[in-house]
Amino acid sequence: MLHKLQSAAMKLVVAGPSKCGKSSIVDSLSQQKELGSDDHYIATVGCRIVEIELGDIEKGVELWDSSGNMDYSRCWPAIGADANGVILVCNSEMQKDEIELWHETYVAKHEKSKNECLVIVNSKEKAEVNFELPSCLEGCTVLKIQGSDSTKKLKDGVARFIRKMIT
Repeated sequence: MLHKLQSAAMKLVVAGPSKCGKSSIVDSLSQQKELGSDDHYIATVGCRIVEIELGDIEKGVELWDSSGNMDYSRCWPAIGADANGVILVCNSEMQKDEIELWHETYVAKHEKSKNECLVIVNSKEKAEVNFELPSCLEGCTVLKIQGSDSTKKLKDGVARFIRKMIT
């Protein structure tokens, strides 16, 4: 259920391990950079909040780009509080137990439904992405993006996810 959606911007937490592409995805959604246009890694400190506009979605959307560094794990409950949804970002090389940690932290502990969770499998390579979801994420929307030509696919997929949550 969407809480506080009528009076405030929609809050979506973007979570996952370090170096999986969370900030690049947020930058692409906020039109700061094209997906894959910058290979220079800059670690997110704690959390950064970026407002975005997507197509015909009239509701304001805040992306809470959460650091994947375990040093900030004490902050994660506060970051996830009052979120309307979660975008879990992983790469195709991740093990199932790695993504299960992020599911437990941001989806299960905050009692999010499958409709309130989007899994983005991010691959820098343009080859086919073979990634098997752990059972805890079955039923969640999955978006596979590959390489720098995926910006439009990313924006369209996130917009569909948000529309599905609103309706």
